[in-house]
Amino acid sequence: MKKYRTLAGLVILIVGIGIVALLQLLDNDVFQEVRAPDAITVKGYYGGEKRAFLHNEAVLDLLKQQYGITLDLTRRGSVAMVTTESLAGFDFVWPSNQVTVQLFEQTHPTVTFKSQIVFNSPLVIYTWGEIAEALEQRGVVEKRGEHYYIFRAKELMELVLQKTKWSEFGLNRWGSIALVTTDPRKSNSGNMGAGLIANLLQGEVVSLDTLPQVESQLVDYYKSLGLMEASSGTLFDKFIKSNGSVGMILGYENQMIEFSIEHQEALELIQQRVRVLYPEPTIMTSHPLISLNEKGQRLQQALEDPQIQEHAWRDHGFRTGISGIQNNPNDLKGLKVPEFITNAMPMPSARVMSRIIETLNQNL
Repeated sequence: MKKYRTLAGLVILIVGIGIVALLQLLDNDVFQEVRAPDAITVKGYYGGEKRAFLHNEAVLDLLKQQYGITLDLTRRGSVAMVTTESLAGFDFVWPSNQVTVQLFEQTHPTVTFKSQIVFNSPLVIYTWGEIAEALEQRGVVEKRGEHYYIFRAKELMELVLQKTKWSEFGLNRWGSIALVTTDPRKSNSGNMGAGLIANLLQGEVVSLDTLPQVESQLVDYYKSLGLMEASSGTLFDKFIKSNGSVGMILGYENQMIEFSIEHQEALELIQQRVRVLYPEPTIMTSHPLISLNEKGQRLQQALEDPQIQEHAWRDHGFRTGISGIQNNPNDLKGLKVPEFITNAMPMPSARVMSRIIETLNQNL
């Protein structure tokens, strides 16, 4: 009997130890389901091209449910947010190109920050079917598969600068060939467009030493455009609603993808009439999130979530900036695009772009 009492006591002891161990394991993050993080509000500036993404209900739900993040957003131009806007009370700044990170460093030399590219979008030219075909016959544009590529982008710029008439291409259009951009002094897409055009004219990435060789051509180019829009969204809407009267504009690849996803009823018409031309080389518009503190870093880590990256691609056409995540064009419900953009060049440095803007301010 004593033997059985000893055995029963031993069993009770073992069970007790097991229960204590189990309770410890259940309190351990490794064995728990994902513990809801502390709720925080993260405040920051963002560029207007990311507005739809940052108001996507699925993205906002993921940020809140998985990461405890609620956003407090202020829309500003990319240059303004890194140079002139106050950072007091802000946790992050989310501009639209890598040059702005250099500008941020120059403007805020004492601020400690981290930056991470969250996703990308190449600069493209939007035009109409008859214009693309005319340029193709001229040998400026080459069609590859379902996509058009400008494989002689420098020649296209020379046609623009030479004020070549549309009629020389057999087109019943008024005036000269024009590639319309937003104002590079106000808009990020225009600023990047100025860098791309300067590079194309020079034949390489423009430096402070080589910039004087193309400055006068840049001034002539922007003078020929007349009044320029301050927003890439406004210019894109103007192009779409023009029904062909606005011939060619420079914009972001994701704009047409996002538009065609949101307007499925017009997708067939878009595919019939609109052409997306990819300059070779082009410039990739990176979207670096500049985190100013731990809250900003928490948002940056959350934005790398594969589910959020998938929404950025499928719903808005932003190409991932995160290693190991693929963008399959077949996932898109809108306009089809190339799977990879491999022929891209860097932007000129922040010092060069500052000089370009200064020159344009003095001459426009």
